[in-house]
Amino acid sequence: MDQKSAIHTLLQFNEKANKLEGLSFTKSLQNSGVTVSGVIGQPIQAKRQGPNEESIDAFVLTIRFFVQDNEVTSFSNMANLYAKLPISPDLVKEFNDARAKTNASLEQPSLVTLNNTALTYRTVVDIFLWGGLCHANPRKKAIYDSWVQDPILFALLQNEFVFALGILLNMIFFTRALNRDALHELGTPP
Repeated sequence: MDQKSAIHTLLQFNEKANKLEGLSFTKSLQNSGVTVSGVIGQPIQAKRQGPNEESIDAFVLTIRFFVQDNEVTSFSNMANLYAKLPISPDLVKEFNDARAKTNASLEQPSLVTLNNTALTYRTVVDIFLWGGLCHANPRKKAIYDSWVQDPILFALLQNEFVFALGILLNMIFFTRALNRDALHELGTPP
């Protein structure tokens, strides 16, 4: 990739990050959570607070640019780009370290265990994105549909999904700042 294309990719990444920052999802993320309550002899209730389904859908439409490897702005492709850019090795290291920490966070078990298996945040994201919201991979769609059938389970998993999107959002905003520094080093205004 030539330097002009690389600069375009950095700017495109930041443009998409700016779009995410302006969405209602991002603004309501800090008020996210689930309340589970019940009365003896009556069904248990679960109520999720935070981003609503419409704002989640809008957010997911853009976050695909960062997690689908067929996009030049995916984290994986950005790692390749950073490795080739004529920029400070410190910027490259910061990106790689942050990406590794983000991946480690996504591999952590969520608060939900199904069939004696703790679901990782990455698994929850994978099933929500590729089984329900963005695509309908048949195997993942079947899992997603089974989750939807149980309103309490779904509220808990949707909350874990929103939490995992917050992990990704932090990486996106961190990378946006690094991109600004890289653009400055490349002599291009961010």
